[in-house]
Amino acid sequence: MQYTKCKDYKYQLQETQTFDLHSEFPNVKGFDWISIKDNKITIQKGYTWDGCSGPTIDTKNSMVAGLVHDCLYQLMRLKKLDISYRPQADKEFYLILREHKMNPIRAKIWYLSVKLFAKSSATKLQSKEKIIYTA
Repeated sequence: MQYTKCKDYKYQLQETQTFDLHSEFPNVKGFDWISIKDNKITIQKGYTWDGCSGPTIDTKNSMVAGLVHDCLYQLMRLKKLDISYRPQADKEFYLILREHKMNPIRAKIWYLSVKLFAKSSATKLQSKEKIIYTA
């Protein structure tokens, strides 16, 4: 995965990426940057995200998990994905952390942190997200 640091968010994806999802998610269409089809999430080149939140340090083994988790939460905030998928998104985060060889204790702590404290990130629009209404 190639990404760069960017001004408004922490990172910007430099190539379109598709990742297999471990949990079952419905197909999601109609959003320019993120789509889910046949249990694969595709994130378009140019997508920006803020990495893993909280008192964490972004490391090579957390970047993909943070990206996918941020995308799933953004789909929930935008009501493209029902909030009932939050436990699966959190589990997905953990599985990708482990897939990328994060220490199991560190991965479990990060997983428990999002499980216990990240609900508002899945339900409230972030300050940088704007909904534009048209007539």
